[in-house]
Amino acid sequence: MPLESLNDRINIRHLTLDQPRHQNPNPVAELFEELSKRVWLRLEQSLVFDVSQGEETITDINLLDMKIAGLNEIKLWKCPKSREPELGIDWWWLIGNDQVGWRSYMVQAKKLDLHTGLYRNLNHRVGKRTQIEVLEKEAARWCAQPLFCFYNYVDVRRLALMRYLHCPSEPSEMPQLGCTVTPLWLVKSIVKKRSRPTERTFDYIHKQTNTIPWRCLVRCQHAAAAYSDPNNAPPECNASVVYETYSDFPEEVRQRFGGYGSEVDPSNMIDSGAPISFAPKRIAIIQTERIEEEPSSLSQERHQLPEARQF
Repeated sequence: MPLESLNDRINIRHLTLDQPRHQNPNPVAELFEELSKRVWLRLEQSLVFDVSQGEETITDINLLDMKIAGLNEIKLWKCPKSREPELGIDWWWLIGNDQVGWRSYMVQAKKLDLHTGLYRNLNHRVGKRTQIEVLEKEAARWCAQPLFCFYNYVDVRRLALMRYLHCPSEPSEMPQLGCTVTPLWLVKSIVKKRSRPTERTFDYIHKQTNTIPWRCLVRCQHAAAAYSDPNNAPPECNASVVYETYSDFPEEVRQRFGGYGSEVDPSNMIDSGAPISFAPKRIAIIQTERIEEEPSSLSQERHQLPEARQF
């Protein structure tokens, strides 16, 4: 498959669609869908041309494309490289709006090994701690949902889409698996000493119904609520898990952006050498005023039992 032109690849601001996909257009969700497609296609081309890209590069390209999109609903901050925490995790997402509050997610990105179909560094160690331990600690500190975000490409000829795309929304296509998220507890269960290598695969992780396209967090009210509900953690974690919905942003976020809520303005961010006391390398404030309800075709039972495993 040939690469798109440079203009086509980066000009998200002027992205045109043949026809509206939703009655109430959701520009944030459409951007996340587009970025997922781009990651999928970029990784396909990296395999074809044998030019590897790591998760750090992919994450920064996603951040750049978000900035280029110029959506008022998304505000971004990146830690200067010279002051980046040694153990910094990749993202802190605050998703929501001032009316319903802001859900908080701490996120570690990992790329699929395209040659083996394995996630090889799930238990990567930096210094004396693993990334899992850092993510868990920082998420607990800020009452955030800890997530892993996976960057993927797989040979579609070998896959059945509905085995992995646990989402009834359109578009239902494999490139929506280019960027997926799953809760930390699932990754922890996989990296246990006796976990089998087959559990570190795209196939195993994406068969789990709590591994979903990342667009679900900004598009589906049901998915976002269920993903932030501590009742969806495994039983051994329920007693200690607390997820907070912020009405105002934490002070650390206000310091980075120079404001909060509708007043957040990245151009006013404080960058005068103040110490970085939090772990994320990047922060994204993502406003979802027009977040969609779950399609009515899903069963009423799922509304009554909003468990991530039953998406």
